[in-house]
Amino acid sequence: MAHFTVHDLRRTGATRLSEMGYNADWIEKALNHKLRGVRGIYNRAEYAQPRRDMLQAWEDTLDAHQAKTQAA
Repeated sequence: MAHFTVHDLRRTGATRLSEMGYNADWIEKALNHKLRGVRGIYNRAEYAQPRRDMLQAWEDTLDAHQAKTQAA
């Protein structure tokens, strides 16, 4: 990779979590993004427990990938 930033990690995580089927609002909140439009005005939910579960699943995915890489 010629150029890599922290935001590349955030983008990869957001993309993979979306591909794993997680709610877009949970992902946005985990990235500390503000919801836009009507949803952003009226939806004040923080989704604390679902975000914890989602991020634990992401950690498990990364751990499994690391273990597979180290075993190779």
